[in-house]
Formats: sequence, structure tokens, C-alpha cells
Amino acid sequence: MKTDIRDHLTGLLESLHKYFPDLNNTNNEWVRNPFNVSKDIIPDKDCPGKEELITLRTNNAWKLMFEAKAGLDTFWISRLQNIPTLVSRAVQILLGFSTTYLCEQAFSTILGMKTKKRNRLNVSSDAHVALSVTKPCIEKIAQAKQVQPSH
Repeated sequence: MKTDIRDHLTGLLESLHKYFPDLNNTNNEWVRNPFNVSKDIIPDKDCPGKEELITLRTNNAWKLMFEAKAGLDTFWISRLQNIPTLVSRAVQILLGFSTTYLCEQAFSTILGMKTKKRNRLNVSSDAHVALSVTKPCIEKIAQAKQVQPSH
């Protein structure tokens, strides 16, 4: 039984390292600030990555866009056509943060719905509406309903 538990925990640890790489790893510093790291942060044997990093660092327009604080995800995705190798690596590193953020947001929303007074409430449909990024068009919904005639 101890062996099964140890194997399970080892597999879990490997999965966590796959989805959440070491955040203190200085090799990933180029994702947070690609213009202030040495070009040697990417090894010479990784020709496409190193070439794209040099291209990125020499483009002043991209540097201004990065400094405009549009957000890391927005910046990297906007460069997909120009430097696809670096973008795919950066998105893979940043992806873990976005998924945990959405989970925490959903948990907080449901926690707010389920108070002591509403502890028996089935929040599944309400949670879908509260967590949806699509905004309802109230005017269109109201027009589709038949108005009740006066008595």
C-alpha cells in the first residue's frame, strides 16, 4: 500500500511540474521582460528561439508596445505571426496562471452565492450566468417576450 501511495504522489508531483514550471527559474525571465534579459538566456543550440529573441529585442516598436503595459498575454499573442516559436513557449508558461485565475474566480463567485441563508441553493445555472463572459442583451430578450395586455 505504501508503494501505491508513493507512486501516486510521485505521479502527481510530475504532473504539477508539467503544468506549473518552477516560477523562480531564471530561464523563464525572458517571458516577463524580454527586453531586459541577456540574449544568452536561450542556449545557442536553440537556433529558432535565439534568433527570434534577438529579432524581438532589436524591434523598438515592439518594445514600446511592451512598455505600454497591455499585459503579457496580449503582448505575446500579438507577436504570433512574427516570432511563433517564442510565442508558443511564452503562452505555455503563462497558461497555468490564467487557468488558476479562472478557477479562483469561479470559486469566489459560488462562495458569494452560497451564503448561510441560501445554503440549499443549486447554483449550477446561476453560476453559468455569473461566470459567463458573454453579456446578455436585455433589450433583445425583452422584445422577444409578449407583453401582457391590460385587464
